[in-house]
Amino acid sequence: MLKHCPYDKIDPRLLIFTEGDINVSYNLHPACRNHLVLSPVKHYPEITDLTYDQVKSLFMAVKRLILFFEPNNSILFWFKGVGRKFKHFHAHYMPLIPEGFQEVKVDPILSFTPGIQSMIQAGINEEILEKFFKAIRILKSRENYTTVWKEGRGIVSPVMVSFPREKYDGLFSRSEKEKEFSLTPEKVFERAEWLRKRIKGE
Repeated sequence: MLKHCPYDKIDPRLLIFTEGDINVSYNLHPACRNHLVLSPVKHYPEITDLTYDQVKSLFMAVKRLILFFEPNNSILFWFKGVGRKFKHFHAHYMPLIPEGFQEVKVDPILSFTPGIQSMIQAGINEEILEKFFKAIRILKSRENYTTVWKEGRGIVSPVMVSFPREKYDGLFSRSEKEKEFSLTPEKVFERAEWLRKRIKGE
């Protein structure tokens, strides 16, 4: 485990915006274009440690991203245990599901509807928030799992699914086009600045 947690204090060159208690930042090692990370401002180990208002802020941050990108598909995913380096909850958001995304065939611990984009289009209401907040309580006692919440054109079953994961085998493999997108930190900072200005309407 690394001593320094990058989510305790976000590098200002990576920070895109803050929504309530949630920071949205550009991933320093993006797996694809506009690979963003959502994390609570304060240190909370798991999503099950977040308050109702913090979960609401998470939803509102995702809403802002979807309204900005207007994507054909979206994916939001997070880990507990396997696949995660830092004990500070953070979720990855991609406005375009990578071509090599692996559909996982497992018995889920938890499933949840609607899909992200349907939820945004219908409007984030208290009923949906309550349903989600109660659903994730199931994950409290689980040690190793991955949660994937996806939706979009060509995607089957637009739901959130949590499944056991005993080893880090990668959720997707990048296409040749995305491999060419590998950026130096300086280029990531430039991309983050460009995106920050666009989202803020500057």
